[in-house]
Amino acid sequence: MTSTPTPTPPRTSEAATAQRTSAVEIATALWSVLAVVVGAWILIEPSWYPLGSNDPRTGFSLLADVPTRAVGLIAVMLGVVGIGAALAMSARLPSARMGYGLVAIGALETLVFTAIVPDIRLLILMGYLCALFGPVLVLGILIAGARGNRRNLLVVTVAAALIATGLVVFGANADSFSEAGRAMVRGLAEAEPGMLFVGGSFIGGGLWLASTVRHFRRLRQQCAACGRPARGLTGNVATWGRWATIGAALCPLPYALLRSTWLTPWPVSMDVAVLEADPGLRVFGLSLGFAALAGSVLTLGLISRWGEVFPRWVPVLRGRVVPAGPPAAVALVVAGAITLAGRSVLQTVLAGEGGFDALEAEALLVFPFPIWGPLLGAAAVAYYLRRRGECRRCADS
Repeated sequence: MTSTPTPTPPRTSEAATAQRTSAVEIATALWSVLAVVVGAWILIEPSWYPLGSNDPRTGFSLLADVPTRAVGLIAVMLGVVGIGAALAMSARLPSARMGYGLVAIGALETLVFTAIVPDIRLLILMGYLCALFGPVLVLGILIAGARGNRRNLLVVTVAAALIATGLVVFGANADSFSEAGRAMVRGLAEAEPGMLFVGGSFIGGGLWLASTVRHFRRLRQQCAACGRPARGLTGNVATWGRWATIGAALCPLPYALLRSTWLTPWPVSMDVAVLEADPGLRVFGLSLGFAALAGSVLTLGLISRWGEVFPRWVPVLRGRVVPAGPPAAVALVVAGAITLAGRSVLQTVLAGEGGFDALEAEALLVFPFPIWGPLLGAAAVAYYLRRRGECRRCADS
């Protein structure tokens, strides 16, 4: 007589949450190891430090006047403390006091690596990458999504024809695109390794933020995934979220408009003779303008139908519901980079001699970073609060 095997009980949502949380905390601990290595290398080889006296963008950094060896020592200390704190966050703590102590450490690590070390170079890196890969990616998505839909295919064909005609009229050719690509790569290379340094710091700060928020939610006996209960901001989220989104979408348009004048005989901020002599420079500038315009359109997606359901021109995913988390997370990352850029710009304005001049006022109109970042951050939060729905982990618990 055979006995019926006892079925294995399903894993509880608490265990699943702990497993997911541990992955984030392990990544944070590994990043802290990297911080120790980088800090030690700065102590050994101070001339390597990219934000030191040889930094071409010294005026934008909060670390410009901090001694190099002090930066290396602080990095090592934060890294060593961070390794222990990140691993401790995934363990059962003997007391709530120790748990809140870890929250304080995580908040400090987040502040240093997301707000103090990074500067405007983070946004420059994002802008260059969008200008370099964005047009090709968008064109590929449109072409793939237009297959089987004659109307979409016609729109893509007409748009491509107009772009090609405009480029031919202004003397752009394969060599122009090649030169534009080389110009973008040169721009990235000139900012290295400082750009890599601030970018890596921002990634580490993001890991610390995720680990700290999850740990704090567990201490408060909230869901580590969604943080419920959290009801303070959701009252008029549709109203203030819509206005914040519209404001954030308007902010990159001055720069896009400025770059679009490079298609006319009266380019703004550039000599027409220079553009005629170097068509690749025109393509490069228009690519950056396209990235700004794409940012404006994507921002409007936070309050549009296609920001909730993938439209028909998106291959594979068309018709499916857009998850609330990824778009909100991307928008928050970009908002953080823009806010840091705004801090850098204001820092140079306040540190300059002679007060606030007309040139600086014009720059803030074209690049309204100080208001753009907070507006985009508010729009991202509103999008998530409005669409997050019921948490599956909460429902299973």
